[in-house]
Parts: sequence; structure tokens; C-alpha cells
Amino acid sequence: MNKFMIFGLGVVIGSLATWQLLKNKYEQLTQEEIDSVKEVFYRKNNSETEDQDIKDEHEEKMTRASYEETIKNYTGYYDKSDPKDPYVIPPEEYGDNEEYEEILLTYYVDGVVTDDNGEIIDDVEEIIGHALESFGEYEEESVHVRNDERKAYYEIIRDPRTYEDMYREELPPHLM
Repeated sequence: MNKFMIFGLGVVIGSLATWQLLKNKYEQLTQEEIDSVKEVFYRKNNSETEDQDIKDEHEEKMTRASYEETIKNYTGYYDKSDPKDPYVIPPEEYGDNEEYEEILLTYYVDGVVTDDNGEIIDDVEEIIGHALESFGEYEEESVHVRNDERKAYYEIIRDPRTYEDMYREELPPHLM
């Protein structure tokens, strides 16, 4: 019995050591990526000519997109550039702030987004940003969004039907 305990202890210690080494490795890789992006931004911000400034601004936008994609790959999300923009969150963060309203939306296969009363949402990007591109990021059939400007959480559920199939009798004339 004593041999089994020693073996079990060895397995646990080995697993913890491996986990710590991998954690440190990926934290270091993440920090190196962040530092390299900061260096690029620093160089870009110190340009002297007007033409170079325009070129640098374009490259900075491209670098920022690359930076955000890198951070998203390492951490599963990225820090949004504008605090007013809605952003996708992991399902476990949905409802964390009790002061925020929780709203259910439905996304139909024909691209129509509705609230829980079946009313069409016209300003989709303003409310949920580019969340419709994020199905499958955390869950296949739902996306969770936090909108700090509106103080709301949105859960968007993908429906395989069309809006017309769902609400044929109630469909406004301009959508028929």
C-alpha cells in the first residue's frame, strides 16, 4: 500500500510541475507578443513626416488587428478598443454584474435578429457589435455579449428557421 501512495504522490507532483512549466511558458510567450506590439506602436508614434504618419496610421491599424487576434488566440478574448463597443464574453461571465439587464435575442438563418417578443432589432451592430460572427467561439448555438454603454448582457440564440417561417402571419409588408 505504501508503494501505491508514493507512486500516486509522484504522479500528482509531476502533473503539478508540468502544469506550472507550461503555464509559465505561455505567459512568457504572451508577454513577448505584447512587448513586441508595444515596441511597434512606440516606433509608429514617433514618426516625423506627414506621409509617414498616414502610412504608419494604416500599418498601426493593421498591427492592432494582428495584436488583437494574437491576444484573442492566447486568452480567448481581447480588450476592446472603445469602452462603448459591445463585446463577446464567455458564457460563464454572462450576468456577472447584477446592475446589468439580461436580454435574450434570437438570430434566424435569414439574418434577422429579434427580441424575446419577436420584434425585429434594427440597430444590431450598435446593440451586439459583431457578435453574430462569433457563433462557435464558445458555444455552437449561442453567443453572449456585454454592452457597457447600455448596461446590458445579451444572449443570442441561433435559430435554424427563417424569421418568415416563424412569424408568417405577423410579417411586416416590407419583409414579405
